[in-house]
Amino acid sequence: MGKHQLFISLAFIVTIVAWIAPAEASYSRLVEQLQLCKQEADSLHRLRCFDNVAAALPEPETVAATPVADKPVAENEASEDFLRITEMWEYKRNLWKIRLVNGEVWEVIEADSRFPFSMNNNYYLQQGMFGSHYLRTPGLNTRLRIRLAQ
Repeated sequence: MGKHQLFISLAFIVTIVAWIAPAEASYSRLVEQLQLCKQEADSLHRLRCFDNVAAALPEPETVAATPVADKPVAENEASEDFLRITEMWEYKRNLWKIRLVNGEVWEVIEADSRFPFSMNNNYYLQQGMFGSHYLRTPGLNTRLRIRLAQ
């Protein structure tokens, strides 16, 4: 492995580690550890050094999964499938975006003026065919096709 490839590999590893590591981790300490590993002459020892630095990093935080209902939810039914919405806004005429508690943003891709949008309503996702998702509300026999925003 040439010096140029080693430098690119090291830069890639530093970038990945800096991206994964939480904000409270000391970036300069991490760079020092990686530079010490880079100075190892034996490739096996160098690899072990990089592995040890990577193993010492904390696990990334996981995001709660968005609940998807298997069947329609009745109007007066309490369900854990209801979405916890923090924000909703109209971004085009009758097309809405919804931000969930876990940070995901979903966008409506079919307009229907009869579908009620309000922070007071309960909404849930229902799985459709071919990986599609529908936004529904209990007691209303209509649904909107939505997708995870890019």
